Amino acid sequence: MKKQLLLILLVCSLTFAAYQDCSGQVNNKPLLDIPPKLLKTVKNGEKYLVQDGNNTVYILNVFGSPYQMGYASGLLMAEEMKENISNMFQYIENELKDEILSNFKLPTFVIKLIQKANAMPLIRAALQWNYLVTLPYTNIRWQEEFQGISDASGIKLMDLIHLNLFPELTQAACTIVGAWSTASVDNVIRQLRALDWSPDAPVNRYPLITVYHSTEKGSNVFANIGFAGLIGSITAFSANGIAMSEKVWLPGSSVPYTYYGYPWMYVFRDTAQFSDNLQDAVKRIYDAKRTQRIHIGIGSLSDNSFFGIEYSEKIINIYNDKNYTYTPAHPQMDGIMFWDKHVQPSQNYCLGSILEDGYGKIDTEFLFRVVSGVHETGNAQVCVFDFVNQEIWVSYSFGDNENAYDRSPIRIQFGALFKAKSASEQGVY
Repeated sequence: MKKQLLLILLVCSLTFAAYQDCSGQVNNKPLLDIPPKLLKTVKNGEKYLVQDGNNTVYILNVFGSPYQMGYASGLLMAEEMKENISNMFQYIENELKDEILSNFKLPTFVIKLIQKANAMPLIRAALQWNYLVTLPYTNIRWQEEFQGISDASGIKLMDLIHLNLFPELTQAACTIVGAWSTASVDNVIRQLRALDWSPDAPVNRYPLITVYHSTEKGSNVFANIGFAGLIGSITAFSANGIAMSEKVWLPGSSVPYTYYGYPWMYVFRDTAQFSDNLQDAVKRIYDAKRTQRIHIGIGSLSDNSFFGIEYSEKIINIYNDKNYTYTPAHPQMDGIMFWDKHVQPSQNYCLGSILEDGYGKIDTEFLFRVVSGVHETGNAQVCVFDFVNQEIWVSYSFGDNENAYDRSPIRIQFGALFKAKSASEQGVY
């Protein structure tokens, strides 16, 4: 018995010795493979729930024009959206106050004034200004979808728009990994999107995946993987095999950015919705009136490949598995492109050592359990894309004390969702 225990400890120590700079552990929580339960059907939409205790994800299938899809979303998720919006604005105000109090040495009387002050008018003014300066560059379909949600749910139009512009003012750390060719277990692409933002942000009460079946010209069926009330994308996956990941780009002051342009979450979603391959995606990003500085990861099933893109107002840098600036902490590996959760270029060895150790064996489970768990990345959301099987393993944070990377993965299979027809097409309405 003692020898067996020593052997187990030795194996564990050797395993984690390979993972330099890592402090996390493999996530061995059980995979939740639960069929979505249909909750409600309306003319252009369906609402489902996947639930295991407090581990939940809502799923919408919406159909039609931007207004029709927005209206269906508003009918199906009115209460959840209202609650998320109300909670998020209170959260944003509290975060702003905490930021000021923690970063500036202020007299006691000023601290008390800030604690009692109503900062919401200032926050609203900033978001309204952001709306006005982005409006000339924003496709009308966004306004139409917002209007549809508002008309159906009774939520104020500007509340919806302001919430969706908040990511223009703040971005998240995050980890991006693309693994394909000889790096993966079957030579087929897999992709990790790990959202490191605020795991206690109250939007996590209503995780939402919306599958859009748009009648717009050139549109592909795609899934927006986010939260109730947010229609811009932070994570996305299309039926024709385009997946999107994002992280903040914190470079030197020489890299320009602006607020006058097309919000990055809108560009992000458009890229998933209207691209058929990496060439399409790059052209759409290049042609956009870009605003903020972010990293983007784009995987493509048709190309069986992946690009990492540095994205800003005036700069687009495109990387694959051969042309990044490599360091001992960020080694070159055929079929792998990655950015860890730290500021780039990162000097942290953790993620590179995990990927080197798993090279040739990388699959969906490895990316979720080992990469996310051991690197401790994805405190708010973890999403691993399995392109061939049209499925994801996803988890969200819960409450204010449970990180997504510590929770059970939920398998969402999109095959039937991507092929679904609206109730009106089925003759129900």
